[in-house]
Amino acid sequence: MEKSHAKNFLDAFPEAEGKVFLIRRFARFGSKNRGIADPYELNYEAYRFCFLDIQDCISGLAEHSSLSL
Repeated sequence: MEKSHAKNFLDAFPEAEGKVFLIRRFARFGSKNRGIADPYELNYEAYRFCFLDIQDCISGLAEHSSLSL
């Protein structure tokens, strides 16, 4: 989900305010405010960066939730 998706969702369901987050909120590295870059039609390195970015966020989410991978 990108920022615009979250905004559209919250416009439709304002009662969800404070319950909708972008996955970057749980990132351990880098900005928590930016989105995940879409690697569509880009080179291997762009896909690799996207994978590592998502992996970092999922690991941070697991730590936040006191889960272990």
